[in-house]
Amino acid sequence: MITCSNPFDVIIVGCGASGIGAAIKFQKCKPPARILLLEARNRIGG
Repeated sequence: MITCSNPFDVIIVGCGASGIGAAIKFQKCKPPARILLLEARNRIGG
Protein backbone atom coordinates (compact mmCIF):
# COMPACT_ATOMS: atom_id res chain seq x y z
CA MET A 1 0.00 0.00 0.00
CA ILE A 2 1.32 3.41 -0.97
CA THR A 3 0.45 6.42 1.14
CA CYS A 4 1.03 10.07 0.38
CA SER A 5 1.55 12.65 3.10
CA ASN A 6 1.03 15.54 0.66
CA PRO A 7 -1.97 14.65 -1.49
CA PHE A 8 -2.67 16.56 -4.67
CA ASP A 9 -6.02 17.78 -5.94
CA VAL A 10 -5.14 16.80 -9.50
CA ILE A 11 -2.30 14.96 -11.24
CA ILE A 12 -1.61 15.81 -14.88
CA VAL A 13 0.56 13.47 -16.94
CA GLY A 14 2.41 15.19 -19.77
CA CYS A 15 3.86 18.69 -20.01
CA GLY A 16 2.88 19.34 -23.60
CA ALA A 17 0.58 22.18 -24.60
CA SER A 18 -2.52 20.35 -23.37
CA GLY A 19 -1.03 19.38 -20.02
CA ILE A 20 0.28 22.85 -19.30
CA GLY A 21 -3.00 24.39 -20.48
CA ALA A 22 -4.99 22.07 -18.23
CA ALA A 23 -2.81 22.97 -15.24
CA ILE A 24 -3.27 26.70 -15.87
CA LYS A 25 -7.04 26.32 -16.34
CA PHE A 26 -7.40 24.24 -13.18
CA GLN A 27 -5.33 26.71 -11.15
CA LYS A 28 -7.50 29.62 -12.35
CA CYS A 29 -10.71 27.74 -11.48
CA LYS A 30 -9.50 26.60 -8.07
CA PRO A 31 -6.63 28.86 -6.90
CA PRO A 32 -5.57 26.92 -3.79
CA ALA A 33 -5.34 23.72 -5.85
CA ARG A 34 -2.36 21.43 -5.40
CA ILE A 35 -1.34 20.26 -8.87
CA LEU A 36 1.27 17.66 -9.74
CA LEU A 37 2.46 17.94 -13.34
CA LEU A 38 4.51 14.95 -14.53
CA GLU A 39 6.70 14.61 -17.62
CA ALA A 40 8.68 11.55 -18.73
CA ARG A 41 11.41 13.50 -20.51
CA ASN A 42 13.89 16.04 -19.19
CA ARG A 43 12.16 18.82 -21.14
CA ILE A 44 8.62 20.06 -21.60
CA GLY A 45 6.69 20.67 -24.78
CA GLY A 46 5.19 17.51 -26.21
